[in-house]
Amino acid sequence: MRKFNFKMLFVVIVAMLLVLVSIPVAFAEPSPTASPTGSPAGSPFAAETPEVATATVINADGSETSVDLSKVTITPIDGEGGDPEKVQALSEATQALREIFSGAALEGDQKESQEALQSALANLLVDGKMYKSEDFDAEQVFDLSVTDEIAAVFAAGGTIKFEFDYQSSNGKSPVVIHQNEATKEWTVVDSDKVAYDDENGKLEVEFSHLCPVAFLQPDENAVPTAIQGPAGEDGHSPLITIGDNGNWQIDGVDTGIAAQGEPGQAGDTPTIEIDPTTGNWVINGADTGISAAGQQGDPGAVGPQGPQGPQGPEGSQGQQGQQGEKGDKGDQGEKGERGSSGPIWMFIVIIILLVIIIILLVIYIFFKRDKNDKEEEPAEEEPEEEAAPEEEQEQANEEEAPAEEEAPAEEEPVAEEPAAEEAPEEEAAPEEAEEAPEEEAAPEVEPVVVPIVAAAAAAEEEVVEEKDEYLSINYNKSHIAKLVALDESMQQCYQLIKDLLCSYQITNRVSWKHETFAKSRETFARLMVRGKTLNLYLTVDVEKYASDPKTPLQPDKDGFAVMKIKSMRRTKYALNILKDLLKDIKAEKKKEYEPIDELAEFRGDSEKTLIAKGQIKMSVERGEKPKARARQYKLLKETSVYNINKYMDDNDALNLVGHSDREIDKTNFGEVFTDQLCEAFEEGATVDLAAIKEKVKGVDKSMTAYKLKPRGKMDKALTIDCDAYTLGVAKMVALTGGQLLSPSDEGSEE
Repeated sequence: MRKFNFKMLFVVIVAMLLVLVSIPVAFAEPSPTASPTGSPAGSPFAAETPEVATATVINADGSETSVDLSKVTITPIDGEGGDPEKVQALSEATQALREIFSGAALEGDQKESQEALQSALANLLVDGKMYKSEDFDAEQVFDLSVTDEIAAVFAAGGTIKFEFDYQSSNGKSPVVIHQNEATKEWTVVDSDKVAYDDENGKLEVEFSHLCPVAFLQPDENAVPTAIQGPAGEDGHSPLITIGDNGNWQIDGVDTGIAAQGEPGQAGDTPTIEIDPTTGNWVINGADTGISAAGQQGDPGAVGPQGPQGPQGPEGSQGQQGQQGEKGDKGDQGEKGERGSSGPIWMFIVIIILLVIIIILLVIYIFFKRDKNDKEEEPAEEEPEEEAAPEEEQEQANEEEAPAEEEAPAEEEPVAEEPAAEEAPEEEAAPEEAEEAPEEEAAPEVEPVVVPIVAAAAAAEEEVVEEKDEYLSINYNKSHIAKLVALDESMQQCYQLIKDLLCSYQITNRVSWKHETFAKSRETFARLMVRGKTLNLYLTVDVEKYASDPKTPLQPDKDGFAVMKIKSMRRTKYALNILKDLLKDIKAEKKKEYEPIDELAEFRGDSEKTLIAKGQIKMSVERGEKPKARARQYKLLKETSVYNINKYMDDNDALNLVGHSDREIDKTNFGEVFTDQLCEAFEEGATVDLAAIKEKVKGVDKSMTAYKLKPRGKMDKALTIDCDAYTLGVAKMVALTGGQLLSPSDEGSEE
């Protein structure tokens, strides 16, 4: 009898309790809320995204071409409906922008980006006012992208102009910034590339490259820095004289008033005053019409600031005023009327809550008693999780390899050879001979077991019977396969380094493990992939670059200097060092050089395809003991369609499917299920279409091909040759110890 699940009942009752408690809140009148009047600088970025009205390609020659908007993609900050890679890049860019605006002290590359953007924003004039970088808010943050065909205009020196449907929060043109996809730095778009029409709500921006974009506006509460104009010149005192005609003159201007009295009469001393109303000179009571203040001179230059004077004596603290007398206590108000009782449903809810509490107490008592009855039963041991991720296993294998494998002495200097002679299969033989003993040299190493096997068994709460055999899978990846597994940005870094080196008259050689570059049979550079990092080995003096913190070179025990390439910025540093090194070894530039895309044939291939092309060598072994440093699966006596996806990695299951070299006749494609094969065939049998028609009941005898699908359970190890299969079938067959063969991968992703 199935054990009653008290925990589930408990959860259901608690959920009901929460619903009932929320009823009074739902019927309660909402309390008024105050909306904010403004957002401070550095506030969360808005989630709105502007719409693109038009897009125009401006070629290097100035010609313009309209862009179909279906080829333009905008990814909003919330990432809804966006490409996962774009969403992740936008999230990282937004986080970097938040940290820049936060004013926090950053380190390394982030610090440089922060200082560069802060400096650019601090020197911007917005409506004739100068703001600090922390005064800006980000109104809109989004990712803007076009198809590769349209984006090719940037490499040719052209630009793309976008017209957005945009309504500014303050009616003013925003400051537009965007992030450089290569350097990850936020830069300001030149103001002459931005035009805003507030009446029509249109914003035009011309970009020289595309990436995450942000529209900024100064915060309404920010206080701009005053812009001081040039100082004026000092004024001067007026000069009063008597002209040749006998009239008074002020600063050489004839006033028309005689300075001498009429003949025959005693002359009086003139009275010269300034009219307080008009500010003009008044002589003997007559207004001259000439301003006494004179014309204002140009402001003089600002003098140097004088030294700070001594601090004055501290003033004494005033006496505290006396406290006034306490007023009389007011009369008590009249008692208000008693409020009406609440609605009847409130009492019903309280009664229901009391009943639920009583039920919970009863359930708890029974649950406690049931638990006490089972205390003496032995606890079921949970399987231990021993697995490590595949990437950590691969990196650990590489790091444990002897140093002799990386020494330049092992590289046989060769002259330029045809590409056919550089095939990894021919060069890998001596290196594989060295690696072969290492794989079996340490049998005492704890085996690496995929953790999802143990976790799945515990989660399903069922006992899965296991066989006394292990399935060990080992992947030996070539240098090309490891490069293909890198993300696109790291592949670009690799291509830049390779193009620089191969543009000189040197010899490069791609082997199974790495790629070497030599001049006059002397190796001076080598590229190798470790995990997700591209390592560059150089024959340079580490001390020569020790003073530059931007070139993190580490000495290698074989005499090389190692740089781990993790970003485009570090790639640029590596290119500068390589240019110095090529100059030191006197390498000459090639007159003509066509870039070599070493990954063109393999880019986008799956592991299974790379195995078929010989770039990954997969070895599979079955035995009573697990093989050290390999992916391990414990074989099962029985697999089920309901839990098989939790017992084996998808890629491993697909890679274990062997190739059947035959043609498929798709005239009449039928379906066959795994439980039908287990019922009709014995352990270890070989199954093909002819055998199925002969022994399996109920199948279409006229079918010319069939697809194998999972159903029920599989408890026999069979060798099955099918025309198509599903991922679940691949796992069921592999974990029971069988072998699945197919001429194609049709249906394998279901």
